[in-house]
Amino acid sequence: MKKIVLPFVLIMMVFTTTSYAESGFFGAPPEGTPSIINYGWDGLTEGALLGVSIGYLAYLGGSDANKIGYDTAYGALGGMVGGLALGFSDASKGKKGYGAIVLRDMHLGGNLGLVVGGIIGALQYSSDKEWKRVPKGMAWGYLGGSLAGLAIAFYEGPKLVDYSENKTISYNLALLTDSRNNLCPGYQINYRF
Repeated sequence: MKKIVLPFVLIMMVFTTTSYAESGFFGAPPEGTPSIINYGWDGLTEGALLGVSIGYLAYLGGSDANKIGYDTAYGALGGMVGGLALGFSDASKGKKGYGAIVLRDMHLGGNLGLVVGGIIGALQYSSDKEWKRVPKGMAWGYLGGSLAGLAIAFYEGPKLVDYSENKTISYNLALLTDSRNNLCPGYQINYRF
């Protein structure tokens, strides 16, 4: 029992003494100007970790070992594209916003799930000595934690990022409807006051 409790207590001490506990309930809103390359890199790492988790679970299900490498590569490329899209979205607003929150919460949720899944896998390993339970628990934990982080980001994003304080004119191309409800391209100008 001591072999399980001591690592768990040490892990919990690390998590409770980090910056997560110092900020408000949802954490601090993102600050500064967005770096599109940084968003791409964050998306690449998140996608690679999701890909290796999916590939490992597929390998345990009977797929070829090459599946791990392919899923890691595809996840990294897909994550990079998603990160760049989030970066362009935030850069168009001139400050960090929803994209930064999504990437941050998916990363933190995935890491938390990784640790929790590893702990659950270690507990299962201690009862039946099946070593595959630990990495399997970590893979499922990372997947579940990332999805939970994504859901939390969609919930907390509007509470953290308030674009109403930006009182400038924004403009973009839009599809508008005419008097006969036909779509036509147009130029849309918005002003927040």
